[in-house]
Amino acid sequence: MGGICGGYSNEQPFITFVTEMLFKLKHCGDNGVGIATLENGIFHVKKAPYDVEKFLSNEDLSDILGNVGICHIRFATHGRPAFENTHPHFDCKKTIAVVMDGIVKDYEIHVKKLREQGHVFESRCDAEILSHIAEELENKPLISIGKAILSTVQGYYSAAFLFKDGNILIVRNGPEVYIGKGKNGVFFASEPDAIAKCVDEFFLVPNRSYLIVKKDELRAFDYNGKPIRVNFLKEVPMKSVPQGFPHFMLKEIKEIPDALSRAIIVHQRRYLEIIAQMIRNARSVYITGCGSSYFAGMIGAYMLTEMGGIAPITISATEFRFYALKDIKPGDVIIAISQSGKTTDVIRTINDAKLRGAVLIGIINELGSPLMYASNAYLPVGCGKENSIPATKSFVCTLITLGKIALALACQRNISVEVDEKEMNKIPTLAKITIDHVESKCIAIAKELAKSNIAFVLSRGILFPLALEGALKLKEAARIFAEGLSAGELRHGPISLIDRGVPTIFILPTEEDAMQDTYVLMEEAASENAMVIAITHEHDKTAEKITPHVIKVPYTQSKWIQVILRVIPLQFLAYYAGTIRGVNPDKPKKLKKYVVL
Repeated sequence: MGGICGGYSNEQPFITFVTEMLFKLKHCGDNGVGIATLENGIFHVKKAPYDVEKFLSNEDLSDILGNVGICHIRFATHGRPAFENTHPHFDCKKTIAVVMDGIVKDYEIHVKKLREQGHVFESRCDAEILSHIAEELENKPLISIGKAILSTVQGYYSAAFLFKDGNILIVRNGPEVYIGKGKNGVFFASEPDAIAKCVDEFFLVPNRSYLIVKKDELRAFDYNGKPIRVNFLKEVPMKSVPQGFPHFMLKEIKEIPDALSRAIIVHQRRYLEIIAQMIRNARSVYITGCGSSYFAGMIGAYMLTEMGGIAPITISATEFRFYALKDIKPGDVIIAISQSGKTTDVIRTINDAKLRGAVLIGIINELGSPLMYASNAYLPVGCGKENSIPATKSFVCTLITLGKIALALACQRNISVEVDEKEMNKIPTLAKITIDHVESKCIAIAKELAKSNIAFVLSRGILFPLALEGALKLKEAARIFAEGLSAGELRHGPISLIDRGVPTIFILPTEEDAMQDTYVLMEEAASENAMVIAITHEHDKTAEKITPHVIKVPYTQSKWIQVILRVIPLQFLAYYAGTIRGVNPDKPKKLKKYVVL
């Protein structure tokens, strides 16, 4: 995963434009940077497994010659941050270079087949298979290679191939790719800002299509090989935050559908099966984490219990060493969740637990982190680089990862579940529908929510940890003191604080009897003239009889999918309330992306 860019320059060397493009894409990842250019049929390559700023300050690019090239910024999902896993990747004959943004779903199948055909792999990165597949087709025209890649390689990816004859092939099967042209040449990138100063007009490559880019020629084709008309637009967006968003937090909420698409396909099946077996054979299973990761773990405990038939013990990593460590014995399994993989409380917990014989499963977003190296087995959540401090897309992708573990466990134990792979594949589309339908309503409600310094967020069952997460988001992004509660606890003290105008957010449970009981609590809060806000599904006709502030997400039978969809309005409410209150949601006061003591 990461960001890709490249193209042809006219009079100036290609390397002249690389710094600008890489800096504009630096938010895409910090696990590696790579450049491949071509001059007189000779590749010039420079790559290193660290971030853009270090790369540009440490590496001498004076020997990167030629007027055509491709570049990559890496966010690791397949293979740790290392030189051999850094793009660009080459075929066996070193005649084809490739860079890729995204994830190949059927990576294991292709690797096995290509090895049987005699191909030798230099990395553990899924992008490398593309160069070897193209090598198998080297005697075919580019139009056939592009069509073959789209038809044979499953996943969510966009890739750029640079061939030794100087031609570029761009294939899009998911992540956006923009191509532009101007007096400086023809350039492409994952985001338009990266090429905005190089071109005068741009074109968004359609999904499920490919482009053949030559020095003086540009042709586009759909997945069937049928030509597509290329219509360049004159206006190229230029914003301080990529793609026109005022803050990364909003951008990353809007990226949730894409992030979910990646999370669904990022895991290799054999590792899911190994992890499920580890949990199945465990003496006891613990789930730990901090903040949003801890709340995701609480939801994961519901999933493992209901779908996998295993009841894990969930405890915050800030508490684990003091109150759970003494009970850890050989044969116990700990599922440790940390987006960064660096949080001190988590690292201390797992190090102490391993000394007592525990087996560690890491759930992480940052490969190459201490948690990855400490784990007996680990799974990336696959959401891509998250720049805003409040967790948004990383939270939902963690839920996907935990859900897939629960499904693998259910399969091994022959337990029937309501969610299968077909249902899971619908989640990104449902998330996109949710974003499109609820944002305007959330903006309107946030204007009132922002007037208060306190708020309550309530729910039940598997949605109860979501109430805790929603309250945390209001604290982080809006500086509103918010308390997350089990809805039934409202009468046991907190009701005394429910006065006129106090925002009280009810995330309606999915179970019918629990819903009915929650309606009664909503009515009680409304009778105190509180600002009652309901987050529910589209078939709910009762909530709007109690309050005008109702946010509805698509209906699904699966409680697990409902959790993921209802995260979105909570994030929108916190973001917009925060911006109205003058808070920078990307960098909340006194907070960092991960806590290191």
